[in-house]
Amino acid sequence: MTYQIKIQCFIHHKRCKYTDTVTHAVFGNDDMTNCGYVLIGPHEFEYEIPADFNPVASEIAALEKNLDTMADEYHIGVAKIKDRIAELQCIEMSEVPA
Repeated sequence: MTYQIKIQCFIHHKRCKYTDTVTHAVFGNDDMTNCGYVLIGPHEFEYEIPADFNPVASEIAALEKNLDTMADEYHIGVAKIKDRIAELQCIEMSEVPA
């Protein structure tokens, strides 16, 4: 069994001030006129969700990716701190009178 969802969105127009090209964008949560877009109009559409849709696997993959990124950033930060400690210790050792 499938089910229908209704999604409200806002369709916008924007001209790039550097290249003078025109783009169109769809934002699902807000009218973006305060960010330089011109509102063409709101739109609502329906989407059919498959009966076998299960977001758990995708959510787990996203969390694992986030975890990997955080671990990498942590290790980089630890390495920078250790390098700075080593630099300070070298300066301290070089200042010792002979």
